[in-house]
Parts: sequence; structure tokens; C-alpha cells
Amino acid sequence: MDGYRHACAVPTGPSRSVGQSCFADSIKDRRGKFDSATHSEVDELSVIADECTLKPGVEIINSVLGKGCYIEERVRIENSVI
Repeated sequence: MDGYRHACAVPTGPSRSVGQSCFADSIKDRRGKFDSATHSEVDELSVIADECTLKPGVEIINSVLGKGCYIEERVRIENSVI
């Protein structure tokens, strides 16, 4: 063992091998309910809490937004915890 907790220890689908994209699936499940403009982008690894608002042109990359964040237009957040 490598000392880390792993999201999946067994296959979760008929064609999925052990650990294959399990981590990304579990992260998406932890996203809260938030308002996002149609032209904003959030990558697969980012986590966004409840009551956040993302305006048009927002890019969220490899980041975590806590409850109630308000992100204004054309903002890029990368490798951050807010």
C-alpha cells in the first residue's frame, strides 16, 4: 500500500478495470448545487460547493470553491482553494 486512500478498490462497471476513472467520478459526485452561466467552464477535478455563482467566461481549473463564492465575469481560477 502507498499510504493513500483510494476512491475505488474494485471495478464499478461491466467494462471498467480497477481504479479506471473512479477518482474523477467520485469528485464529480461531491459537487454542490451552484449557478453557472452557460459560457463558464469547470474542469473534471474541480469541486464547487453549494450556493456558488459563476458568471459568463469563468474558468475553474484544478480548484476548490467553498460555499457561497461569487465569481465575476472572465475570471480564471487555477490550482486554488477559495
